Amino acid sequence: MRLAGSLLQPLPLAHWGFFLVVLVTLTAAVTLIPHCTAIRSAIPTSWWDLPARMLIGTTIVLTLTAAAFVGAKAAGVLASFPVFGTILAIVANRGAVMATQVLRGMVLTLYEFATFFFVLGLLLTTVGALPALLAAIANTLLTQTSALRLVQCGQILNTV
Repeated sequence: MRLAGSLLQPLPLAHWGFFLVVLVTLTAAVTLIPHCTAIRSAIPTSWWDLPARMLIGTTIVLTLTAAAFVGAKAAGVLASFPVFGTILAIVANRGAVMATQVLRGMVLTLYEFATFFFVLGLLLTTVGALPALLAAIANTLLTQTSALRLVQCGQILNTV
């Protein structure tokens, strides 16, 4: 676990440099995940589908929270997006095409996640917690709105 937490620490990058690495990595991931035309499932969902998804998500959050006794870094590794993404793909799996599209959509939303923590990291020590959180949330909503418009125009999803 120590290796995973300290992998990027020796790099001589500033806050902006790490953000740029994240953006390049996400863009590469979006490019590499193939775009498939998602076909709506003709199979109706069961009455228990949504409650089961909610239960699974809640169980994961509570389990990872309870596992925090292993330390902050280890808990952070356990709560990473690969774990979350795998669970999302399994729960939403109605075939390979749908699972691929769920993962592609998740990667597209990671831009907002990165933006939130980038802005929070820039402002937290200079302006305080509440203004930094508000600015991070505002930037995240702006990024999400922009991404949604690009997706609706077909400029992101149909690139591959």
